[in-house]
Amino acid sequence: MTMKRIFTAALMLWAACLGSQAQEVRAGMTAGMTMNTPTYFSTFVGYNVGLRAEVATRENSSTIFGLGVMLSDKSWRYDYPEGETFMGLNEPSIKAHPTYLDIPLHVGYRWEVSPKLRVFATAGPTVSIGLYGKEKISYTGAGSHRATMKAADNVFDYEMERIDVSLGYRFGIELKREVQLSVSQDWGLRTIEKQSSGMKIRNRCFTLGLTYMF
Repeated sequence: MTMKRIFTAALMLWAACLGSQAQEVRAGMTAGMTMNTPTYFSTFVGYNVGLRAEVATRENSSTIFGLGVMLSDKSWRYDYPEGETFMGLNEPSIKAHPTYLDIPLHVGYRWEVSPKLRVFATAGPTVSIGLYGKEKISYTGAGSHRATMKAADNVFDYEMERIDVSLGYRFGIELKREVQLSVSQDWGLRTIEKQSSGMKIRNRCFTLGLTYMF
């Protein structure tokens, strides 16, 4: 099933849940930059791209319901403390690029500042499905040179949980009822590692986004 079909099915379901009084439905394409900082890990920059939709119970209503279907790169890096080794490697640093299918379900408000400017704010849960992501380890080898080796073709196959659930917000402005500039942040509710180490590692993702509404 393609992303477009998933988006269409999810939008129809969400609109049905709102009831038959929904009068305004808008959709658009979105892209952005993600900065993920899982608990205990270092920040890593990734991308976010997909589709968004808004449903209002009546035309120009202040209350809006937001839905999205997006690919989100929630990369992370973990540097071992000085003096520690991993798999016999010196000064190891692990980098992974897990990519999720994010499905946010938000509710919020929008305020019309002028005919060409609106401000909006939404909040709610996001369900994330892990799809793919490589993992690499860099370390100090012979002659004090840094080297890199592949650790996994897909981190969700053995290391990371495929399903994540988070709570977050999205805030921004809309220009000419078409272009949205936004910031959003989501806090993961589930630990992302399959074999728990007791550290409770959770995603914490900040996103700068640009959306064009049709």
